[in-house]
Amino acid sequence: VWDWVRACPVVRKEQGLGDAGTRVFVYEGGAQWRDLGAVGDGIRVHCLASYDGALYAGIDRAGDGHCFRFTGDGWADCGSPNGDSIQNLFAFHGDLYAATHGFVYRYQGDGAWTCIAEHPHGVGQIHCLQVFDDCLWAGTWPEGYTLRREADGDWCNTGRGGIAEGLSEINEINALCPHNGKLYAGVLPKAQIYRYDSDGRW
Repeated sequence: VWDWVRACPVVRKEQGLGDAGTRVFVYEGGAQWRDLGAVGDGIRVHCLASYDGALYAGIDRAGDGHCFRFTGDGWADCGSPNGDSIQNLFAFHGDLYAATHGFVYRYQGDGAWTCIAEHPHGVGQIHCLQVFDDCLWAGTWPEGYTLRREADGDWCNTGRGGIAEGLSEINEINALCPHNGKLYAGVLPKAQIYRYDSDGRW
């Protein structure tokens, strides 16, 4: 939904526009999609993840940043890590992780979340999570850093992508993807793609 104002639940109700804009659809072949219903009461479904045999969805701060699990006939509330938008959900080594603006959480079950990162290296926001070389990685804004979580729980700054340091910092790592043994990062605002060669070298 691109019109966030009209997507807002309050505005939608006032204007008679129907249910929330936060919906999930399942592909059924050809051009057919089946509606799995509204997920909470927000503006955007930011992310989806497959974890422990179930589908999970994370929504924006307008819906208090809640995570939901599809039960087969509806969406069960799995709690909110900190009330901010869930930018990314990612399953790794038997755990489910959520990235909100500047934080990373691990799901404990029954609606409980444990914080494992709070603005590491002073980053403003964390927009994506990925696994590469058996480690959890995170893409950030506005510095354009890509961070790696080490075995001891510390976060290593592996370098930056986008506009050079010293200029306007508006770099956003929106996507991280392993391919043919290498890690790649997609960066705003210049629509660039970087390849990780080693720490400090992208």
